[in-house]
Amino acid sequence: SASLYNKSTSNMLLRVPIPAFTGVQTAPFVNGGDVNNKGVELLLVYRKPNPGKFFYDVSVNFSKNINKVTKLSNSQAALFAGGSRTVVGESIGVFYGYVMDGIFQTAADVSNHPFQTTGTAPGDVRFKDLNFDNKINQADRTTIGNPWPKGSYGLSSNFRYNAFDLNLALNAVYGNDILANWKYFTQGSNFYNKDTDMLNAWNGEGTSNTIPRLNVNDPNDNMRASSYYIEDGSYLRLQNVQLGYSFPHKIFNKAQKLRLYLAARNLITLTKYRGFDPEIGSPGSTLIVGTDEGYYPQPRIFTAGLNLSF
Repeated sequence: SASLYNKSTSNMLLRVPIPAFTGVQTAPFVNGGDVNNKGVELLLVYRKPNPGKFFYDVSVNFSKNINKVTKLSNSQAALFAGGSRTVVGESIGVFYGYVMDGIFQTAADVSNHPFQTTGTAPGDVRFKDLNFDNKINQADRTTIGNPWPKGSYGLSSNFRYNAFDLNLALNAVYGNDILANWKYFTQGSNFYNKDTDMLNAWNGEGTSNTIPRLNVNDPNDNMRASSYYIEDGSYLRLQNVQLGYSFPHKIFNKAQKLRLYLAARNLITLTKYRGFDPEIGSPGSTLIVGTDEGYYPQPRIFTAGLNLSF
């Protein structure tokens, strides 16, 4: 089966971020604007004919969705929340900030680069001068990532041979970015333990072009919102697997059936993402998607059991 859709939503309800100085703890709902979603969903199922002793079925699904903001009701035509920005012409909650361009290795690198701060030194993050005005400021911020996947797919299958059965379920997404905000706490903040990546921080010319120097004061503001936090969120996960054995009728009455099974959940996850879990939720705002604050990962669960049916 296949389905295509193109849906436009107008006057969508959302909580627009408001300045902290107002003293209001919870922003009211407003008609924030219009958004368009279009995409495709595909499903392919195959079941083995003439089951006999060996039977199996396989189900594969794929979906792709593109959302685009077509109108915003606020005067600035932009909504900011966390490290995300929502503007007309882009997806909801795309990541917004500076573009990292490596690490300064020498004093000459610093002096030959557009001005960043008075405290910039070798070992600090080098940011791109996007508007070519020979200085790094807020005008050099841009879209640095998209939390929405280019596609998602899944596979489920059931196998049965005589008294044995095996069930598998996999799910995956690809092409999405994650804002790894946990780096701010484990790499930048002075009030948290550092993670092991900081053992490879810059400590001299040529030692690192990806992790800035350790500095208590951070005069260059290395931990500002930038592409330093952006990581590939694609993953393939073996979500469920279950192996069972049904005891033959000669042991039990034909009216009864005893099945022994072993099962595992979240058994294997293949991903390049370095956080706890690439399958993260939302912190509660419709404008913040794909931001990882270091949420507790989904557990790996092993179970064993017996099913007795009459």
